[in-house]
Amino acid sequence: MAKKQSKYDVYYDELINLISGDMNISSQYVIFLTSSGEYYAINVAKVEELIRNKNIDVVKSTDSDTLTIGVTKIRENLCVLLRFDNWIGSEIEKDEKLSIIILCKYSTSRLGLIVKDVIGIQRIELDALFNGTQRDKKIAYAVEILVNGEKKLCNIFDFDQLTMDIYPNIITMNENLVKEMQIETKQITEKYILIAEDSILIQKQIRLLLDKMNLHYQLFDNGKTLFNYLQTNDPENISLIVTDIEMPIMDGIELVSELSKNSKYDDIPIIAHTNMSNSAIAANILDLGVLDIVDKLNLSNLKDSIMKYCR
Repeated sequence: MAKKQSKYDVYYDELINLISGDMNISSQYVIFLTSSGEYYAINVAKVEELIRNKNIDVVKSTDSDTLTIGVTKIRENLCVLLRFDNWIGSEIEKDEKLSIIILCKYSTSRLGLIVKDVIGIQRIELDALFNGTQRDKKIAYAVEILVNGEKKLCNIFDFDQLTMDIYPNIITMNENLVKEMQIETKQITEKYILIAEDSILIQKQIRLLLDKMNLHYQLFDNGKTLFNYLQTNDPENISLIVTDIEMPIMDGIELVSELSKNSKYDDIPIIAHTNMSNSAIAANILDLGVLDIVDKLNLSNLKDSIMKYCR
């Protein structure tokens, strides 16, 4: 048995075990505490590592308005550090010890979220997610979790919003990129591209690209609505499926699994459009039949993947 690391009975090899062997990884969440005692969660697929926040050299930011505190080097890679409490607007006591860094990867950038403590990993069923987008743009969902046998409210924060707040120039860069794209007047395909994506922010970016490419498409908020659409439409009219992995009701892994059960969908190419960090999870998705994995907000790579795989 692994050595206990904190009063919350956290076993830090638990993350590695889940990443290595759990095909339902999109339902697994790292639960952590803020300095004000609130519970937040991040999907395991977005986490590379949990690191003790000690003896880490930081080149501090000179911009007092920035959300980030600076840059450090972890495992030979540069990483931007952010106090999670600062982003959500919680007060941090002067002597408060924020002991854990949740190391994530977004596209080609690494991001370290500094939090008070990690209490463990819990499975959260998709139908338990309450959509909190309308009440707070930083919160994707709210859910009840169990902590020492007691029910507690927990927020699953919007990782896409966090990234855009830290890197606000991404949107402008993508808009300029799409404007400068040279698209042939000849239509790439007359068939429809189906996209499953629950983030409104990411949906807007995808629309921007596909409109520029003169493509027919349908956007769905989760895998279930996309799957239902397929039940009443001819698969021959579908050029490509682009799916996020972490979504409510039906996630991307379940969607791909359901499609693989029926041979009439065998010829529809599938791309995963996701910000997950773990190579083991990526390998599992590719084993299910996904042809490519494209980082969110990388519109150049998404364009290339669509051009390569659409039929």
